[in-house]
Amino acid sequence: MNSLQQIELAEVDALQAGEHPFEITDMNGLNWAFRKISALRAQEKEITMLANVEQERIMEWKQKELNPIHNSITFFESHIQRYHAEQLAA
Repeated sequence: MNSLQQIELAEVDALQAGEHPFEITDMNGLNWAFRKISALRAQEKEITMLANVEQERIMEWKQKELNPIHNSITFFESHIQRYHAEQLAA
């Protein structure tokens, strides 16, 4: 998001905090509203990209933490299966 978009977002915050109702009455107002939407969409994209990076980082950490646990579970399950097979054969 560029500095102009940041200014647009500051105006959005000020508008939403204000007590005056917003109304588009001419082309300038329409253009102003489109600039606000553009800035908000840029902010939305930025947040989504950051969230995606963080989700990927967390998934990598999760997999790293779970791999040894899954390996241990597999180890014990294979021993249980072998013991069970031996008991059935006896």
